[in-house]
Amino acid sequence: MALRTIIKPVGNPVAKLQRVFDRIRSNAVDARRWLGQIGLYVRREAQRSLRTRTREWGPSSGRLSRSLAIAIDAASVAVGSNLIYARIQQLGGPVEPKGHKYLALPVPANLRRRGVWPRDLPSDSMRFVPNAEIQIGTKKWIGPALVRSENVTVPGKTKADGTPGKDRIVKRAGEVMFALVKRVNIKGRPYLKFDSKAQAFALSIATKHFGRVLGKRTNNAGQ
Repeated sequence: MALRTIIKPVGNPVAKLQRVFDRIRSNAVDARRWLGQIGLYVRREAQRSLRTRTREWGPSSGRLSRSLAIAIDAASVAVGSNLIYARIQQLGGPVEPKGHKYLALPVPANLRRRGVWPRDLPSDSMRFVPNAEIQIGTKKWIGPALVRSENVTVPGKTKADGTPGKDRIVKRAGEVMFALVKRVNIKGRPYLKFDSKAQAFALSIATKHFGRVLGKRTNNAGQ
């Protein structure tokens, strides 16, 4: 995410910051040293956003946060990631299967929270059903799914005479485990932001350091 592309001359402090960057370019000032401070600020806030946001599809691995890198040249700074899913996390958009016929969506909430996928379970624990009744949240539909192939039971309480109790079913055969879809739209959850706080920070850093550079250039010219 390059500052030169996300700064737009609308309102304050963005308009002021745009003018500062315009002056930097027109004076051919090498701004790498203080642009790095802005990049570090944006990356730190992005990592904080990723760390604190609520998750619905399994625990965070931290890979996206660790992958955020800063690139700097003489008049711009960029913060971003080279992970294939970084863009879809930021902007949202459609996701389609690659190398498979379907995408698998965990249906039970506990599977989503734990980040469990079909590859994590024994293949004989599920069977394919072409027209299952599926519900995730408030959305309901009929479609292909992987359902539990057998009941899951736990031993019943032992009776007073020592006779084992009847096994109790805790998960029933036929329960929908994974909905199989050919396309899903992911809602963007921006973590890289250049909001008003970041803009104000960038303006204070740019004004402070650019003023010093101008002062040095003026003094050198007078000698």
